[in-house]
Amino acid sequence: MATLLPVQYAKILYTLLHEAKDKEVSDVLKVFVTLLHKDQMLLKIDYIIAAFEKHAKKEDGIREIEITSARALSAKSITEIVKPFGKNVETTVSVDKSLIGGVVVRDGNIIFDASIKKQLQELTRSLA
Repeated sequence: MATLLPVQYAKILYTLLHEAKDKEVSDVLKVFVTLLHKDQMLLKIDYIIAAFEKHAKKEDGIREIEITSARALSAKSITEIVKPFGKNVETTVSVDKSLIGGVVVRDGNIIFDASIKKQLQELTRSLA
C-alpha cells in the first residue's frame, strides 16, 4: 500500500473527529496514533498537525490572511484591510522594510501587492 501524505492523514483525522461523539474522541485519537505508528509516520506528526489545523480552518470557513507592510500598522488599518474578506478571518501581520511603502495581502494563493517595491519593479520593467 502506498504511503499517505501528511495532508491526507490530517483530512482523515478531521473526518474521524468531526463524526465522533465527545466520548469517542480519545478512542479515535488512540486509533489514529496507532495508525501513524504502524505507518511509521510519527516523525511527521508536526506536519500532520499543521495540515490538520489548516484543513479544519478551511472546513470551518475561516480565512487566513497574511498582511505584510513596510512599517507597523495600527489596529484600525488592519481592520480596514481585512474588512473585504468577511468576518471569519485570522490575520498574521508582519513588517518587511524592503517593501518601502504600502502593503502585500495574501489570501491563500492570491496575492494583492500594493507595495512601492512592486510598483518600482513594474516601472523598471516597462522602461526596459
